[in-house]
Amino acid sequence: LHENQLESLPREIGNLTLMQDLRLFNNNLLELPMEVGHMRYLPAFRISSNQLPDLTVGIGGLDAVTDLLIADNYLEGLPPQIGLLTNITRLRVTRNRLASLPKELCNLYN
Repeated sequence: LHENQLESLPREIGNLTLMQDLRLFNNNLLELPMEVGHMRYLPAFRISSNQLPDLTVGIGGLDAVTDLLIADNYLEGLPPQIGLLTNITRLRVTRNRLASLPKELCNLYN
């Protein structure tokens, strides 16, 4: 689904609970539905180069994510739920508008 003109995702995307790799980079996404957090077995989530001003708190439900790429968006902050992603080994948040980080980010120890 990468490199399209998507501006939104249906809430039903959360029904893809066995998804292994979700590539949504280079779209025009303005928001993510909270239901993305239902994809508990998703190890790779790539949503760089969109227009996201924030991340849904549902992001904390991505228990299996090891690779989260959210660079090149308009993020002004990260939700505290980012600290629940304890399996993460790569977090790329470059080229956003971050002014501060949640203390929960320190829960990521991989």
